[in-house]
Amino acid sequence: MIVRNPQNVLEVENSTDIKASSKVLWTVITTAGILEYCHPFCKKNDVKVWPGEGSEDSIEYFNGRILKREFTRWRAEKGYTLLIGEDDYASAKVNWTIRDYNGTTSSLTINIDLYIDESLGHYSKFIRRIIGRLYLVPKMRAYLKSVVLGFKHYVETDQNVTKNQFGYNALFSTR
Repeated sequence: MIVRNPQNVLEVENSTDIKASSKVLWTVITTAGILEYCHPFCKKNDVKVWPGEGSEDSIEYFNGRILKREFTRWRAEKGYTLLIGEDDYASAKVNWTIRDYNGTTSSLTINIDLYIDESLGHYSKFIRRIIGRLYLVPKMRAYLKSVVLGFKHYVETDQNVTKNQFGYNALFSTR
């Protein structure tokens, strides 16, 4: 996947503490196809190549949107980095980071660098900034909060996450 224009970037992040060791959390987030069980907007998680650096999969959201993910960095029990986009061009870089606190509690942080020129390229540069800051960033903050809460729920309860469990998001789901 190609990063076409990494200059115009907006950053979004969310984090949550999870009652599990970093080893347990790492095992969960690196399980092939796990998004179908933990992600409140994921309809299907097709795995092409797994595991490790060079892994590839796709996520089909409940609204029908399909994004490809290519994993560029893979650090055991620490996290991974991936590029995500619809075709050959990345619309974002995503970092998943695990921090262990005491062997029984850890944190999961997801940080997204949104490549605004790729995501909103059909708008003028001026309009991209406005839409990015006023619409896209708040929607992505809510999205990330739902995703990290989904992993927290799955790890702590051993129960699958349901559609829109932590709120509806128009960018990725249907009601």
